[in-house]
Amino acid sequence: MDMQKLSNKLQTIVGELNKFKSKQEASIQSVEVSCNDKLREIKDLRKKLNAALDALEKTTLTDLDEIRTAMLTSLKKDVENCSRLRDDLQTLSEAVNGLCDKIRKELELIASRKCMDKIKESESYLKKM
Repeated sequence: MDMQKLSNKLQTIVGELNKFKSKQEASIQSVEVSCNDKLREIKDLRKKLNAALDALEKTTLTDLDEIRTAMLTSLKKDVENCSRLRDDLQTLSEAVNGLCDKIRKELELIASRKCMDKIKESESYLKKM
């Protein structure tokens, strides 16, 4: 091969390499633009998801607080009712015990009187004998 043909061949190959390099650089730019677009889409979607999650969290916390308040109100009412009923039953128990003591004393008094009456009757009978 002579030098002129070799030089022409080299020039042709250099030209093809430059074209290929330009195409690849354009492809690199295209990939960069495409990736940046996708990254922007992902970030936008992330913002939307975060906003939706924030709204869901806010709603859930509000609902949870309402449920908590309702449950605590109900439980506190139950505790108050239990305390009131316990106090009422304690008062009734004391009243019943007091009545039992009073009835016992009245029964003792009645029994004592009957005994005294029978003793007097017996003594009176014995004196007559």
